[in-house]
Amino acid sequence: MIIANYPSSPEITDGNHCQTENSHTCLRGNGQETVLFLANLHGYEWFLSEMPSSNFQVVFIPGLLLTKDLYSAQIADLPAGQTFHVADTTGTDSFEVMAARIAEQTDMDMVVVGLSMGGYVALEVARLYPDRVKGIALLSTNSMAETEERRKQRKELINLSKIGKFKGVTPRLLPRLLSEPAQKDEMLTSRVMQMAADIGQMNFVSQQMAIMERIDQRPNLT
Repeated sequence: MIIANYPSSPEITDGNHCQTENSHTCLRGNGQETVLFLANLHGYEWFLSEMPSSNFQVVFIPGLLLTKDLYSAQIADLPAGQTFHVADTTGTDSFEVMAARIAEQTDMDMVVVGLSMGGYVALEVARLYPDRVKGIALLSTNSMAETEERRKQRKELINLSKIGKFKGVTPRLLPRLLSEPAQKDEMLTSRVMQMAADIGQMNFVSQQMAIMERIDQRPNLT
């Protein structure tokens, strides 16, 4: 299985990596060079062209308060014939349940792609179904369990969400989610806010509960 994690800048901490002429980051696995995702998801079509599309299904997993729309540009650029699935992260407060749902709703080997909370779910899919996961792209996420400090912050956000009308992502929260140039893109900011509104308060609470209860996945990465 090929694993790469991309924080705010594209880099691989595995040590077995290279840079291509077009500055895409790649990782060698099983004797083959497989191009993986950059943090901004550019270079996606090239990544898929390196692997036979009939051999796997791409599974996109949205992050907290995000929907299928997060990956709309990447889905539009999929090579002809490439199958994909967008995971449903609503209706449960368990990453294990989300992972099982993904396994049930796909019938092929998978390359799982997760942003932030979606990365936590991707790691759970890889832990529970290692024989089916042929690659994983982890974007702006981590493999550690929740800290007590972050758990306390999430509980406060849950309590705030129950007071008054839930608005999901407000303009005040955008600086925590988007870069300064992105915040000036009205179309992008409206999409982010609409996705949060579509997820809604109940699913926001469930997702936060799942995040707080996630396990330390680092032992599973060895």
